[in-house]
Amino acid sequence: MRAGDGGADPGSITSALAAARERFGSIDVLEFSPHAGNTESMIDPLDVTPENLRPAVDAMLFGAVAAVQTVLPEMRERGSGTILLTAGVGSIDPVPIFGALNAAQAATRNWAFNLHAALASTGVHVAHVAIGVGIGETAPAPGYPFRTPAQLADLFWGLHVSRDARELVVTDA
Repeated sequence: MRAGDGGADPGSITSALAAARERFGSIDVLEFSPHAGNTESMIDPLDVTPENLRPAVDAMLFGAVAAVQTVLPEMRERGSGTILLTAGVGSIDPVPIFGALNAAQAATRNWAFNLHAALASTGVHVAHVAIGVGIGETAPAPGYPFRTPAQLADLFWGLHVSRDARELVVTDA
């Protein structure tokens, strides 16, 4: 879900996950990545205000909280599950043009680390994924690092299966 199409609406997140649970049974893995970064999210850190920060926090942090709280009780009851909260690498190393978005991503990363620690002995694995490459079948520009959706899916699957890291950083390195 993306900001603007329900990604910031906790009710729509809860409804979508309830529909998925009803259709498929239990939710074993939650992957939450509500924002791809767009021109609306390009706000210089000097221009960040409570008003233009709120949409990013609503989508990234409050959206993540709503999604996790929807699936977590069942995962804890089962003693198994994986929660992957995905953002850009600006959550770790801020990119100035994404002043508001990076702040919200960093808050989500911090919460993911806290969840990881709090749930470590429960069988529920929580990890943060920071993506610092273009996503597509080809580079978005000559020389720009990228991963295909299939390559990223393999990395996410590996994180789910290994259950040994609280963070995966995907970069060109």
